[in-house]
Amino acid sequence: MYHIIYAMLAMLLVMFFSLNLMRAAQSTQQRQIINETGTQLTGVAADVFEYLASRAYDAATDTARVHVYPPVTTPLALTIEDGAGWGGCTPYASMYNPGACLDLDDYDGATMTRDYEGLEYDVEITVRYVQRNNPDQPSATQTYAKEVHLEITNPHLLLGDNPVTAEMTRVYTYDEPTY
Repeated sequence: MYHIIYAMLAMLLVMFFSLNLMRAAQSTQQRQIINETGTQLTGVAADVFEYLASRAYDAATDTARVHVYPPVTTPLALTIEDGAGWGGCTPYASMYNPGACLDLDDYDGATMTRDYEGLEYDVEITVRYVQRNNPDQPSATQTYAKEVHLEITNPHLLLGDNPVTAEMTRVYTYDEPTY
């Protein structure tokens, strides 16, 4: 009689340990997926930041158009944040309208889809002037520092019921002229 009870207890212990092992394995796999997704989000951000770094800082500093604009000697000569040419561009628009996407602020409000290792990510871009000595503070006037904020989302990868999203920021600066 006791041997049946001991056998049942042994089976319960084996089932308990087996269930815990499966839960641990599942938890490890979920952490690996989250880490890999984070790596991919960082890769997408790096690609977009690198692309934007290839653009001119401002229309007034674009060396291809330097004959049109006088040299920038003060930040007030830079594009006004709500002025013409601020925003409304996508990286692909430059293929169809070469004059549309020449500098950083042209990408303010732009959205694009990036394919990275077989997955599509949606990227929203925001550009604003910030204080050069304190880039966490937005500036009400033009400065030699622009913050580019990316919000990257993969609507097909979910954490719970929410799509995987990451926000990343980089500050681009223009070297102040010295005379």
